Amino acid sequence: MTTSIDSTIKLRSKLLRISSRDRLRVSNSTSDFSVNFFAVGDELQNSRGITLMSASIPNVYYNVNKRNQTFSYLLNTGAGLVPSQVILPEGNYNVTEVITALATLIEVQTGGTFDISIVPFSGKLRFTLTGNLNTFSLQGPDSNNMATLLGITELDETESQNVFVSDLPNLKGLSDVFISSDSLSNLTSMIAVNQEISAINNIPIQVPWGITEVYQIENIYTDTIPYERAKNIETIDIKLFDQDFILLDLQGQPVEFVFKIWY
Repeated sequence: MTTSIDSTIKLRSKLLRISSRDRLRVSNSTSDFSVNFFAVGDELQNSRGITLMSASIPNVYYNVNKRNQTFSYLLNTGAGLVPSQVILPEGNYNVTEVITALATLIEVQTGGTFDISIVPFSGKLRFTLTGNLNTFSLQGPDSNNMATLLGITELDETESQNVFVSDLPNLKGLSDVFISSDSLSNLTSMIAVNQEISAINNIPIQVPWGITEVYQIENIYTDTIPYERAKNIETIDIKLFDQDFILLDLQGQPVEFVFKIWY
């Protein structure tokens, strides 16, 4: 097959499939498969560019995790508003499970009956404290890392016993996977599905929520990373990040990538 990376160079291409079975056991490599080093031998000799064609990545990402499991709020038991917080265990939750677990933890601190309910038709949440004269103030995303998950915004930071939040809860969990590779980089361009991402050589792969098994993402359209000069690559490094650019913990599950090599 021939094509052109630019208007002046005609190139052939071939497919290269690498998976966890090709992974090198090196000192930099971690057990969770978030950082991988793959041996490719002479497959990438005289390469002029590379395109990601498909990827198989397990969706093992918790929608409640270490970055959003802490619910911070202010509680007034008669001496003014005091910072308070509760922490949910990491895991995958639906809305009902989150609000039930969260209300149980908060109720212990408030000394009254604390209820979080889903408002009919709107789907937004209502926070209610009854049984005493204590009040509370919800905190938005700047002070509460669970705010976005629950639909809480800065508009909801009002001291009360009854608060209707402004936005819908968001428990979608993993929305993008980013693939970064120093060995495949040309240091000037990036492969991207979503051009709003401005990180060099990261490949956002849209990951549908709710799929827990290993799945194949087919026919990913990406820009090709061209090389100014022919490049010989014997080892490929791949790092996987979530949408917050934090290393993705795949819990030891396998991965597989298919690249198109231009030469």
